[in-house]
Amino acid sequence: DLLQCGGCLVMRLSKYLHSCLLVEDGDTRILVDPGNWTFGEGGMKPEDFPNIAAIFVTHSHADHMDVAGIKAVIERTGAKVFGNQDAVNILAKMGVDAELFESGEQRVGSITVHAFSADHEPIIANIPQNTAYLFNKQILVTGDSMDQRLAVHKGVSVLAGGLMAPWANQMQVVEFVKLLAPRTFLPLHDGYVKDDFRKRQYEQFTKHFAGFGIEFRPLELGESMEV
Repeated sequence: DLLQCGGCLVMRLSKYLHSCLLVEDGDTRILVDPGNWTFGEGGMKPEDFPNIAAIFVTHSHADHMDVAGIKAVIERTGAKVFGNQDAVNILAKMGVDAELFESGEQRVGSITVHAFSADHEPIIANIPQNTAYLFNKQILVTGDSMDQRLAVHKGVSVLAGGLMAPWANQMQVVEFVKLLAPRTFLPLHDGYVKDDFRKRQYEQFTKHFAGFGIEFRPLELGESMEV
């Protein structure tokens, strides 16, 4: 059972605007979905992410995969890049050597990562291949997906998934989170909305999920939580 993680050490999870996460376990540091919001409006620079062992990309949309930013992090840290076939192909065209990882298991330092197919939600633009990642059997990052197949991870410690998007509405998000019943829901994909609207949404979701025994835990730019 992937959700059983006896003896797991405490990990640290940080958010860098919109969909970018930093997963840390001891000295192992993994960057997930560093997109153009991270290096744009978020104001982060590649040097703000030292000692990165690996970068995992859920899909090829620019708000999850900023190629210039990824290149700069690689140049500074020598980080390996992992992604599905679609992302790997696009990165290769841009001069980034990425390793195919869309199923199975990878070990990066002290962190074990599992990959799962999780379809990107329908949109009118091109729909890319999307892959969800499970870190140390505790943190599930879904990308732009509310794929029902991810319910096999019901009860995961932290579900990190989209809150506000062209492909989702409030009730769709609520039903998906309730289906997975995580201990904590960390909202992503909320970087393009105004602060006052986001604040009101956070308040509503906090109250709503509390009724189901789920902690709603938004993180501001650079803010961290322990897992």
